[in-house]
This record gives sequence, structure tokens and C-alpha cells, in this order.
Amino acid sequence: VQQKEGATGVCKAVPKPEGGTEGGKPPPASTAAAKETSLEGLRCEKCGEGGKIFKSLEALETHVRQKHEGAYKTEEMRPHWMQGGGGKRQRVGEPPPAGSEGRCEVCGLVYGPGLTEAQHGVEFALKKNGEEGGEAVEPHECGRCGKRFREIRSCRQHENDCKAKGGVVN
Repeated sequence: VQQKEGATGVCKAVPKPEGGTEGGKPPPASTAAAKETSLEGLRCEKCGEGGKIFKSLEALETHVRQKHEGAYKTEEMRPHWMQGGGGKRQRVGEPPPAGSEGRCEVCGLVYGPGLTEAQHGVEFALKKNGEEGGEAVEPHECGRCGKRFREIRSCRQHENDCKAKGGVVN
């Protein structure tokens, strides 16, 4: 396994499975990833053993910037589990740690003192049009690509790295 230097300093080349390319498909000819045909991708070492694998250095850098370095333009762009909160995120499917008050089955947030399942669940509650106090299920739209989001934070985080051309972000 080779180390690869990049802007993040946490890239690690991962060998491809037997047979050369993933799924038997040839690598794209015009991408930077195609230069490394003997590699499956770049693994995020900050995620630990079994960390995420990315096909491009750009995708890895975006992941590190947003998930590990907390490089968000505004507090609203930070994931809910990082916003001034008392929770830690845990992989979905793992049992909650001893002494915790539970874990969200949607995002893996471990509930601790000061955060209950009911309080956390409010963030995921969807209101339909026509209900009292209702609003559009996905009222926030990316100014570049038109993708819609339920939360303004998710929309702003997406816009931060949206690759669509021609749109102007408000």
C-alpha cells in the first residue's frame, strides 16, 4: 500500500481487488484516477480502519474538510450532531455505548445528557403542505443545480461544493 501526498495529507492508496478494476469495469480514460489504474481509490485515514474510500483526491479533500476539519462557512452548514451539541456520532447498527441515553437510528447520533430522542427527532420531522404550520418537505433549492433540501444547512453545505455550472448561489 502506497502513501499519497495531497492537500489533506491523509491520503492512502488502496490496492484494487483481484482482477484489476472494481466490478470488472475499465477506469475512466480522462480522469486523474485513471493514472493510477492499479489502485481502488483513496482511503480516509482519519476515519480509522475500514474508513471511506474515494475515487478522486478532490472527493477525499472535500470529505476531510467537511467531516474532520469542520471547515464550514457558517454554523448552519455544520451537521446537526456538531452544532453546539452534546452528542457524538456513531455508525448506525452499532449498539449505543454504556451510559448513553440511546442512539438515533437515522444518523447514529448518541444521545447524552441534555439531548433526548424527542428533541433530536424534531429535526427530522417532516411537515406536509396543508397541515397547520406546514411547509414544503424540501423547501430549500441549490442555486446552482436546483437540487432540493429539507434543511437550509444541508442546502448550504451542498452549495459549498456543488459542481453545477451556470447557476449563481445567492
